[in-house]
Amino acid sequence: LGAFFNLLREAGQWQAAASVVSRLALLDPNDATIRSVAASYFLERNDLPNAHLHGRMLVRLAPEESVAHFTMGRIFLASGKAQAAEMHLQLAEQLADPRKRNAPDLRAAHAGALREQGKFAAARAIYERLSAEDSLSLQMLLDWATLEESARDFPAAFALLDRAAAMP
Repeated sequence: LGAFFNLLREAGQWQAAASVVSRLALLDPNDATIRSVAASYFLERNDLPNAHLHGRMLVRLAPEESVAHFTMGRIFLASGKAQAAEMHLQLAEQLADPRKRNAPDLRAAHAGALREQGKFAAARAIYERLSAEDSLSLQMLLDWATLEESARDFPAAFALLDRAAAMP
């Protein structure tokens, strides 16, 4: 079923892929890997109720795994629950392997959670560190520009949009 899910997803058969990944989770409800795949799939499809269901199960099954909290943090962030997202993203950073603790996507998600709570200076500091490390993706630059727009620093937002436009 896992291979079938991958084929359906690659073919753009979203509803069928959702049915297969849900069936996988029903067949083996205590498999953290299946829950992780399901939560991420439903989050990508913006099906937040299903993403939340699988994300909660993932955290229950693997409470000491960084990826579980990172996934749940992303789900809470997409759901507009920035404070809960920040908590899970901080846990993800603490639990991460020291070599992955500074993963750009994890830090950028944390910056997003801070931005949504109005903690602009803390979020900006994360983006500035990512920039100094040359770890910013196009999406991260756009998110940073959104932060500056929210903070009413329009010249900084426009400068970041210019940087984003110049990216290959």
